[in-house]
Amino acid sequence: MRRPRQSVTASQMIAYLGIAPPTYERWMWLGLISPSVRTSDGVTGRARLHSVQDVVLGRTAVELRKVGLKLPEVASALELLRASDVLELPAGSRLLLGGGEAHVVRGRGGATGAIAGALVCVSLDLHELVRQVREHVDSLDADPPRRRAKPFEASAGVAA
Repeated sequence: MRRPRQSVTASQMIAYLGIAPPTYERWMWLGLISPSVRTSDGVTGRARLHSVQDVVLGRTAVELRKVGLKLPEVASALELLRASDVLELPAGSRLLLGGGEAHVVRGRGGATGAIAGALVCVSLDLHELVRQVREHVDSLDADPPRRRAKPFEASAGVAA
């Protein structure tokens, strides 16, 4: 089966995120990530094809786990991102986590009062993360399929 443009296979996603296949399977089982690209027969999941947004959510999960967040906290943040149309956020948008709360701050400014009275523990530059993921997926579309996906190297502006 040929991979549709602007999608990645499960193995490409695993390689890009730099996670082990059992981690991928667990995150799938927990609902942190799920394949959302439909195949030509209209079915999702059989071929495990992920959209750019799926990869952004996976990358966000990796970044949040790196700074020590537990899976329930990661799941809450990902739910917020799913509801925020993460691919359309303007430059300067950030995911702020702290005090048991998560907020998406759209564009520049406004970050100081986003989490009232709580210490901001994690600030993730969503716009930069989306840019890096799109660049990676575009490179997969442009290169021959035999090329292995490279794991991301620089963090997307994560401050802990």
